[in-house]
Amino acid sequence: MIFLKRNIFLIFILFLSVFLRLNYDTFIVGYNYDEFAMVSVAKDDISQIFKTIAQIDYHAPLYYLVIHPFIHLINSDLILRLLNIAFSLINVYIFYKIGKLLINKCFGLVLALLLAVNHLQISITNFIKFYCLAFLLFSISIYYLIKFIKNDKNEIKLAITNSFFILSNTLGFIWVFIEYIVLYKIKKSKKLLNSFIISFLAFLLYFPILLIQTKNAFNSIISAHG
Repeated sequence: MIFLKRNIFLIFILFLSVFLRLNYDTFIVGYNYDEFAMVSVAKDDISQIFKTIAQIDYHAPLYYLVIHPFIHLINSDLILRLLNIAFSLINVYIFYKIGKLLINKCFGLVLALLLAVNHLQISITNFIKFYCLAFLLFSISIYYLIKFIKNDKNEIKLAITNSFFILSNTLGFIWVFIEYIVLYKIKKSKKLLNSFIISFLAFLLYFPILLIQTKNAFNSIISAHG
């Protein structure tokens, strides 16, 4: 009861988030064209997923790998939309944690409420793409970035989150490298190097695919205007 009393507003915001995100679009049977393209790639075996995203699809691999186990289940379309809703709900909670860390609990509740009722965030939850997962990882990265700046701690958690963000968003590595440059300017901590190395290893894993994607995209532009 004490927990409920202390967190009643946060619980209300989370229930509001569920209410706004569970709508008609959640229960539409099947996929639209963009969703079908993503699901078609995720249905393949793991090695083929990497080949396809390098040659054709031009997206980062993490979301395909996350949804891959769910593709062949009954009502997989509903399950994948519910998975996105779960990512979005966790993000609402992370916004609360960010606001609480920055100023206080009330500010955290305001941030959580703003994300809970955000129309764009509500819309993308029922769209089977990587957006909700990438945005969640970005938010967690911001959270651990703030913690590291304030307390000089959680550098490994920051690195792991950044690594997953790099693998979830085609251009995520740009944010991560900018983040470490800014961090280096703010505080020259030895812990920062360990964090950067872990994130850089994730970038190296994605780099061969990114090179092929960039080359193919460039060739497509040249061909289209040739």
